[in-house]
Amino acid sequence: MNGLKNAMIDAAVNHAKTVVVMLAAATLAAGAFLPLVEIDTDPENMLEQSEPARAITRNVMVIAVGFLPLVLARLVPYRITGLMLFAILSVSGIITLAALPAILGLWESTFFKSPVRTPNITPPVKET
Repeated sequence: MNGLKNAMIDAAVNHAKTVVVMLAAATLAAGAFLPLVEIDTDPENMLEQSEPARAITRNVMVIAVGFLPLVLARLVPYRITGLMLFAILSVSGIITLAALPAILGLWESTFFKSPVRTPNITPPVKET
């Protein structure tokens, strides 16, 4: 393995111009297709209507942003409370959308009972 690695490094060092030209050609070839790429950045199209993540995201945004006006209050405790609630709700929303599915996937058997398996019984067939 080290022999192959050393051979590749030696080839790259000894033929540096060729390597640079090949990388430039590959970059230009990939860049030629860049105008054909279409990216849909509309948040409404990122998740299906029935996805629970859509409801969780909207709830987190509405509630977290709802506490931000407290930051504009004159009293310092209100400012701190507004900022802390915004931060807490934002972090909890991110954890709910990112970490919770991973945790449930890892320990699925711990959190969910195994499905009840019914015996495969076929009804008798009437002969005509």
